[in-house]
Amino acid sequence: MSCVCRFTRQGLLRFRDFLQDARTNSGASMSRANLWDSVAAVPIEGPVTFDPLSGTQRLHAAEYVEKIMVCSGGRELLELDVEFWAWLAAANFDALCLKDRKTGCYEVGMDSSYWIPALHDDRRRARHRLSGPYFAIRAHRSDIASAMGVLGSKLNGYHDLNERVLSKAQFETSHAVNFVVTSLYYSAQTKGIKAGVNGTRAGSARRLVDVLTQFALTYDLGALSGTQLLSMLPREFDRFRG
Repeated sequence: MSCVCRFTRQGLLRFRDFLQDARTNSGASMSRANLWDSVAAVPIEGPVTFDPLSGTQRLHAAEYVEKIMVCSGGRELLELDVEFWAWLAAANFDALCLKDRKTGCYEVGMDSSYWIPALHDDRRRARHRLSGPYFAIRAHRSDIASAMGVLGSKLNGYHDLNERVLSKAQFETSHAVNFVVTSLYYSAQTKGIKAGVNGTRAGSARRLVDVLTQFALTYDLGALSGTQLLSMLPREFDRFRG
């Protein structure tokens, strides 16, 4: 039975090579040797049995990682372990990365932090497909329902809510900000993100971040309730209310 691992230096280099190749080669794949060969990877403390990620939302990814953290007993070390996060993304790559329908190549993107996290860069840390959701749920364990705006999006796609909201540490941990994001953009009925959130149109996620950034210059967002902050938004966001 296979265990959850972390990459060695050699394994991380192999993963970087795979990511480069996957952008243009429809036949690129993460072989078992790259994941469990002793030269490329070593088991994390525990050990923890590996089960593949299932589910469609970032919430499912966060809960998946949380289970591994609990089973390992080494949360503090793993949270800061780039090689662990990279290995976990590689082992679940097909669940985390879509393929282009025309070319058959993985939609890897040009920023490797989606797969190998930039843990010490607040702006880019949230991009990682697994560490981003995990740190979001860690900040809002007491009220996950209010954080579904960033946890309810698809785990295998690029989305402005995650790219913009979670890229600011002040917004990532703010319960008021996440309440607003969820109230505006998450549909409890469809259990997904509403249409029209991406882009630069009035009321979009990017516009919300611009408005909240301006508010932060005048107000202490941490002292506001979610309802108060929501009521302060200009009328352009009315189309997403309710």
